Order: sequence, then C-alpha cells, then structure tokens
Amino acid sequence: MGYNDLNSSKDHNWRTPHTVLDLARELLAPPRHLALVGGATHGALPLDCATAPDNPTGATRFYDGGAAGDGLMMPWDVPWWCNPPYGRSLKAWAERAATAKAPGMFLAPARVDTQWWARIYETADLIGFWRGRMRFLAPLKGPVQEGQTRPGVELDPCPFPIQIAVYTGPVDDETGFNFVCKARDLLAPHCNGFASAGARYLGEMPM
Repeated sequence: MGYNDLNSSKDHNWRTPHTVLDLARELLAPPRHLALVGGATHGALPLDCATAPDNPTGATRFYDGGAAGDGLMMPWDVPWWCNPPYGRSLKAWAERAATAKAPGMFLAPARVDTQWWARIYETADLIGFWRGRMRFLAPLKGPVQEGQTRPGVELDPCPFPIQIAVYTGPVDDETGFNFVCKARDLLAPHCNGFASAGARYLGEMPM
C-alpha cells in the first residue's frame, strides 16, 4: 500500500509502527503486569497527544482532536507520546512539545529546512534520525467492535526521512541525564545519528 491518498491535504494522520511504539513504551511506560499492548511487555503509554478515536496506541489517556480533547490545547503533564498530523499544523505541534511539562517523545519528519524543525532542534534533549524509511500504518476501513482498536495495514516505505525527538521535561540534571542516556541506548540500533542544540547531556554521554 502506498502514500498517494495520505499525501493529499485531506489526511496527514499516519499510524506509528509497532516497533516504534515498543521503544516509546520502554522509555515512557514503567513495566507492569498487564495484558500485552501491541506486542509490548511494558505498561501502556501514559498519554498519546495526537491519536485517533479508537486509540490505536493503547494509551491510558489520549487526545483525538474530538470528544477526547485537542492535544494542542490539553495538558501534557504526564509522560507523553506524540505522532502529530504531518500537515501545516506541525509548527504548532512542535511548539507544544517544546513547552511540555513532562518527559516525552515526538515523532515527525526530519525537515531540517523549516522553522518548526529549528524549534525542535533548539529545545529537544535528543533527536534521533531514523535509519532508512519508516513504514507507517494506515487504518483498515470497515466496522470495529466497541472497545477494539481498528487494525492497521503496513504502508510502503515513507517518502521522507523521520526523526524522534526526546524531551526530559523540567527535571534535575541527574534525572535528565539518565533519561536521555536510556533514550539514546534504545534508539541507537535504529538511528543513523543524534543531534540537538538543546542537548545538555549529549556531550557528556559515552559514545
């Protein structure tokens, strides 16, 4: 399946691959004795800031832009995950991530020539550039039983590079350093490299 429909101005919502969500859960969700969520052995994501009404990430709390709330307006006050719509609103989403009051991860195109990317570069504590082209998911159409997530189908490789930005939130230096070290270790096998002008800890890490 390709990106022709998703590249239109009507739809910029691309579902995160399960492999990436597993990394997010490992960093943001403490291990719990819970039923498996998307194949992960970790707890559910505390907050998904930009998702669909059927909550495909299985987050404990989520914003869907509708009845569950608009992630651009609602608080990001617990460890958060955000894979926002990849349209004109990306600037606003990047600003929201930069001002979040809790640690989190922000998945977005690596469009380094844009102003909104410069905002991520200046404020994130770590940016990992995903190796190769990510394969997003698209929701399968059709009815879904109440309380169930709509299944997804894997798309062709994404036509643009992807990054994952990591934010520590307002924490002390030791906590922030440990958080970014864990993030770097988790992302390293999947990324070509790391960057961030705001990385207080990157220069201190053993490489």
